[in-house]
Amino acid sequence: AFCSTLNALDFLTETSLALVLVGAVHLWRWHYFGGLVPNTALVKGGRLVLHAGLRLVGELMVTSLAGVCIVFTFVEAAKKRDGVALVSAGAVALFVAYFLRVGRDEMFLVRLFLPVWPLTLALAAPWLVRSWRGRLADWGRATRSAGIVASGLAFIGTRLHTIGYWALGERSHVPLANLMRAHAQPGDLVVFQDLGQTPWAAMELRFIDPIGLVDSTIGKIRWRDRASPFLGMPSELGQAQIRDHLFAEHPRLIAFVAYVDEEYAADVRQRADAAQSARDKETLFAPFLTHNPYYCGLYDDPRFPAQFRFVDIIRRKDTYWFVLFERA
Repeated sequence: AFCSTLNALDFLTETSLALVLVGAVHLWRWHYFGGLVPNTALVKGGRLVLHAGLRLVGELMVTSLAGVCIVFTFVEAAKKRDGVALVSAGAVALFVAYFLRVGRDEMFLVRLFLPVWPLTLALAAPWLVRSWRGRLADWGRATRSAGIVASGLAFIGTRLHTIGYWALGERSHVPLANLMRAHAQPGDLVVFQDLGQTPWAAMELRFIDPIGLVDSTIGKIRWRDRASPFLGMPSELGQAQIRDHLFAEHPRLIAFVAYVDEEYAADVRQRADAAQSARDKETLFAPFLTHNPYYCGLYDDPRFPAQFRFVDIIRRKDTYWFVLFERA
């Protein structure tokens, strides 16, 4: 009876501690996002496009043999049937369902894949290292080894381009941050789509993005309109409400992202280098600011030219430029 009492007390203590920690996370989330669901889930999960979701799940399944590990996760959970295994398998199932719902993410392996990967490895480990008798054992070991090596090499080869992200940020996002600091005071608000390294280099400024990942009002508008930024746009009403919200925040600076088509990139680079005045630079990039859908028509809003003036441009790549404006 005494041992049973101690076990019950241990269980209550561990449960209470877990509830306190989880509760603290949810309280902070409620305070920051204004709800239990974070903006990233509202924005990215706003719309189900089945073919895009299936493609993303398929990419997950072939990355580092994740599909094999996920299958073994459910097999192990069905075999063990203890609380930890079942909860872990449930988390993996929800994670795959979220992949299907999101449909697209340019950095899904870091943002979505890695958080759940330890669970699948832990549960799949007994099956990955399991040995069978006879020729099947040799065949199984050789197949697993070759598969892991091939999958790893393919993963590295298809992600080599990401090595330059930090260097690109140092030569574009950081100079942009320095330019912002020169045209703003601590505490001023900045509207910027592609935050990257910029907030880290200008931590005295406040940032919101027109996509809604760090702004609950925009996130809720996109969720209402089922407008995931990768797969669709808000309604005309939703876009107008996003613009109204951004202007109502009275930003000191607005940094646009100008996407330049590959066929025009060399010409735009040449003309940007040859531009003699601020007016020349703004005129050059104006069409690209108009056609960036993530800003929901902000540049073409009649309030914009009345309140903001051009500052300068910063090149990230020939196909990717930052264009900064400040409040007049």
